[in-house]
Amino acid sequence: MKTTGWLLGLILSVSLLALLPPTASAHVTLGVGNKGLLGGDLTDPDDSLIPNENCGGGPEEQLKPQNATWVKMTCWPANTKPGEPPHQVHPYQSWVGTPAASVFYNDPDNKKWYVSYHDGGYGGPTDAAPYYIAVQLKHPYTLTHFTIASSGDKPERDPKVWAIQGSNTGKDGDWTDIYRCNATSRETSPLRVYPRSEVLLYTGFTTATMYTTVATEDQKSLAAKLGKNKVIKKADFARPKPYTWFRFMSPAAFNANTMDIADATNPAGFSLGQLEFFGTTTDKVEAVVKKGGKSADGTKVATSRPAPKLVPPTTVDAKELAALPAIGKGELRKIINLDGEWEIAGGGMDSAPAQFASKVPVPGLIDLAAPAVSGGAYWYHKKFTITRSSPSRARFPRRPS
Repeated sequence: MKTTGWLLGLILSVSLLALLPPTASAHVTLGVGNKGLLGGDLTDPDDSLIPNENCGGGPEEQLKPQNATWVKMTCWPANTKPGEPPHQVHPYQSWVGTPAASVFYNDPDNKKWYVSYHDGGYGGPTDAAPYYIAVQLKHPYTLTHFTIASSGDKPERDPKVWAIQGSNTGKDGDWTDIYRCNATSRETSPLRVYPRSEVLLYTGFTTATMYTTVATEDQKSLAAKLGKNKVIKKADFARPKPYTWFRFMSPAAFNANTMDIADATNPAGFSLGQLEFFGTTTDKVEAVVKKGGKSADGTKVATSRPAPKLVPPTTVDAKELAALPAIGKGELRKIINLDGEWEIAGGGMDSAPAQFASKVPVPGLIDLAAPAVSGGAYWYHKKFTITRSSPSRARFPRRPS
């Protein structure tokens, strides 16, 4: 009877857990505000956008940010019907200075996309008419990861249900979910009441697959933000097909839909702080200039970088592994995986450096070394321990370059 009771309790526990709503949560919190952003995303690859601060009115071509590299941007709500007040006519315009395109301006400390339900918001987002901001890029990209940040105030205006979608036409009804958050309450939402402007990272890879999935240009910023303590154990979304259009959409916010204004100092509405999209393409993309450090006089220094490219996966031929000798009679051979953090130093071709002051992930690129290294040759160094008697022979298979 005790066994039966225990099994019944387990079945009931599992059944109750199955009834609980799924929790929407990001793998990694990168920080708060501008400092939490990765930078160099697909909408601003060289971090050089200059928004038009006088965005209260005017045509798209006049208000589009300087140095914008995208082809086109669309949004909803857009008050374009005859006789409608121009609260938000297109993505770059807003009567209160909070246009939809603000989510790509890389400044969540000071900017946001805000829509009043009453003034131009048509009462709030719905399944039939979700709020969205969409961007068309020059080349098709496979989305590898993205970040999203809440606005700096008014948590009640956060999106509750939202999705990141892709399309190759940008037309209504031709959008595919890449990731969807179906939160049912604040407890199941990744967007927290506090802190505000929190930057959340969603990925199509794990820490183990990052360097074979992410564009070369994005690896360094990711490695710096994640450090050693933030591990991505599970991907948030499956690898999608390449798209030229990407959009954020939300059919529901935490504010209930209404045309009423119960409090004139805090009208019901929707807001979002920031989005960053990252991906890879097989197209030949023009080189970009990445934002560098500062010169002696405090001005920004631009450093040329190659265009993003895929890093091929590293493999070891099975025949090479099979050829390794066994350690000791009747025992299987011992294979020690040396992937991970190595020491690295620059030097000449003739002799190894006396010191190795920098570290670099292996597999990975030399420009991921911290501090940065230079030289005619690059020397790697790693210590490892064999916990049993040394074999008479050891072999180090060379990875394909």
